[in-house]
Amino acid sequence: MPATPRPARRQTTLLAAALLAASPVAGLPLAAPAAAAPRGCPTAGGLAQQLADADVVLAGTVTDVVRARTDRPRQAEATYTLEVDRVWRGSTREVVEVTAPAASRTCGLALTQGRRYVLLATAQGADLSTDARLGTAPASEALLTRVTGELGEGRAVGVEPSEPADPVATTVDDSPPPDFGRTAAPGAALALVGLLGLLVVRRRAR
Repeated sequence: MPATPRPARRQTTLLAAALLAASPVAGLPLAAPAAAAPRGCPTAGGLAQQLADADVVLAGTVTDVVRARTDRPRQAEATYTLEVDRVWRGSTREVVEVTAPAASRTCGLALTQGRRYVLLATAQGADLSTDARLGTAPASEALLTRVTGELGEGRAVGVEPSEPADPVATTVDDSPPPDFGRTAAPGAALALVGLLGLLVVRRRAR
């Protein structure tokens, strides 16, 4: 049998190494985390700690983005408007606004209009703010499952509770039962009339 050419052997070895590196067995992640913070913005613990520290935890879709103009890029901020559909903690409003740094050097966020996020924010009165360290991330099924595992199902926002049906009045007859004598009298009278008729017929027959 002819020997395998060296280039083919090399390609086979490289292909096997690539498959091994991408395999879960190798213990390497297949994708970067969805909520990875920029360098220089370390997060305080994992998601469980972020959820515990947040004043507001909700899910909603970004409907508007306003970036403030400034001569100092590091101080630039963006205001995001979210249409809320589920709340685990904090605000129960259907629409919220949250501010966040716009520059990555200040742990900024770049939320995309039309996309749904799990928002973790701090509250100063009615004002909400967030940044890359707090854990705000796209609302993937995996993230929603983890949040639900930590905080429960939460409560839906914007769903009108069903109104209870109007009560129906039912009239109950609470009058005393009729006297037995009155009830039995008509039957006894009919029996007596029948008996008298029978006697008359017999006399005529004689």
